[in-house]
Amino acid sequence: AAIEHADFLAAIEDKAEYQRIMAYFWAYFAGYAGMFVAGLTILFTLRENHLMRTTMGPEGGQYFHGIKYHIGLGYLTFAILTVHSFVILGVEMYWSDYDVYHVLNPSAGWLG
Repeated sequence: AAIEHADFLAAIEDKAEYQRIMAYFWAYFAGYAGMFVAGLTILFTLRENHLMRTTMGPEGGQYFHGIKYHIGLGYLTFAILTVHSFVILGVEMYWSDYDVYHVLNPSAGWLG
């Protein structure tokens, strides 16, 4: 099956193929943004905890106040999102006959 290409505003066309292309396009970028934000959240939480322990001593920080379970759930969520992303990437690679360019570049077209 040939891989179709469409321009950025192809969603205004009344064709299901173009709408699927745009759905892939936006889904990939939303997924990448979610992973980026999840990673930054963990980094900022660790930084805040380190600064609080530095300024307040060993009794400071979020771990002392019982929020360690909340941070643990954050790590778990990040791990689940990462595994899910790799699974979806593997499925896309399988169905595209391992065409890396079209899998990792959502604007290149719909995979079929």
